[in-house]
Amino acid sequence: MKRILYIFTLQLLVCQLFTMSGFAQENEENNTTNTKEVQTLFGNNSHFGFFVAPVIKGSTVLDEPALFPGLRLGWTINRVVSLGIEGYGLAPTMTKNNLIPNEQLRPLMGYGGFFIEPIIGSKRLIHVTTPIMIGAGWIGYVYDWNEPRTDPRADDLVDDFVVWIVEPGINAELNVASFFRVNLGLSYRFTQNVSLINTAENAFGGLNYSLTLKFGRF
Repeated sequence: MKRILYIFTLQLLVCQLFTMSGFAQENEENNTTNTKEVQTLFGNNSHFGFFVAPVIKGSTVLDEPALFPGLRLGWTINRVVSLGIEGYGLAPTMTKNNLIPNEQLRPLMGYGGFFIEPIIGSKRLIHVTTPIMIGAGWIGYVYDWNEPRTDPRADDLVDDFVVWIVEPGINAELNVASFFRVNLGLSYRFTQNVSLINTAENAFGGLNYSLTLKFGRF
């Protein structure tokens, strides 16, 4: 499993390198009107955009299917890179009965952070983006609110942990309209070693499949 993760990470790093190469090339093409001028990221011909994007991610948590709805807010520079913030929450659809004897627990998780998203060929109908997010999150177990408790005096929160998270990814994006884009993506959520009751350290990390709807000025 570790070997697969290393290969996946290496592939994403290679994609990032190719993306930044494309970034430099496209920026050069956009500023060749006067070859004697110094070419910069922020110049007289700079273009700025923004987007708001609801996201739904499918993943695996505690060896069970899980959904992470979320939201991204981004600022796009010269159609070659986006910067912004994003956040996600684990949909509370699962319960576990093997963490504490005779008790049903419900896992909860929320995470978010800052992202940078290089874009290759933004003006093409279908193009590629390679985002990476760096942030933090909270994971906790609470008693299932639909089940009677063995000890009704116990606190709702059983255990929790704060984690650092890094999530690189790659997306295929479709230009639907001048104000609307759709992308399908893959990412991998790397989490700091989780320390929770009867829980594997990597139980809340893993591969994500995502659908993103971007609305804004591109």
